[in-house]
Amino acid sequence: MAKERHEVQIPMKDARLTDEVRRGTYANEVFIANMRDEVILDFVQTSLGAPNDPDSVQAEIVSRVIMSRGLAERVQRLFLAQDFSEADEMDSRTDSADRESA
Repeated sequence: MAKERHEVQIPMKDARLTDEVRRGTYANEVFIANMRDEVILDFVQTSLGAPNDPDSVQAEIVSRVIMSRGLAERVQRLFLAQDFSEADEMDSRTDSADRESA
């Protein structure tokens, strides 16, 4: 007999958000580790050029998220369903306006 899966939806209005999490964390890289039952996302903040070595790259893991493989697959589907073209259009309009005002 096949095992039934039930997905539990938690309304966002009921989810608690601490002040630290509310502020968020900036990351410009992500490293993904796949395992049989889990997926680990290491969000990294990188910066170029230490004062004494302009060719160096500094990287710091600023957040690690460990999730079940099932949740990772759900997140993947949600990302694939997103339409990022509208955000790209806004970025290009902002870039054009910045160039014109310069």
